[in-house]
Amino acid sequence: MTLKLSDEEIDVLRRLHHAEKLDAAMLTRVPGQWAAQGLISRDSSGHLIVTKAGERRLFLQRCANLLRSIKAGECATGDPSALRWLTSSGFVSDKRSEGLRISGLGVLWLASLEDDARPHNIATSAVAVSAHPASART
Repeated sequence: MTLKLSDEEIDVLRRLHHAEKLDAAMLTRVPGQWAAQGLISRDSSGHLIVTKAGERRLFLQRCANLLRSIKAGECATGDPSALRWLTSSGFVSDKRSEGLRISGLGVLWLASLEDDARPHNIATSAVAVSAHPASART
């Protein structure tokens, strides 16, 4: 399961990636799940760094934002590598006479991202697990 990140969390991850200094309040917004998901780790001096998985997550976010702007008919400026990926993946068609157009596959990808962002009503049950199974015996 992929961890859902808010726009604010994406911004914090982006700042970490660009090695911007984060204030204490921003550092408290770095959830432990990020490390568990492999988005961040610590370097040899203990500083938080963005992993390859975190970089990939940021790249896909840029791709999604660019695709949304193309869908809205806005000027598609931004990351050239994101545009190349969207085009090579078939999410965007680039016809000189028509300009950039989102494909049916691109519409489906955006819909899947929006569906993932919605809260789902999934019933879950909590199960208590002892850290020491031997201590649970009486």
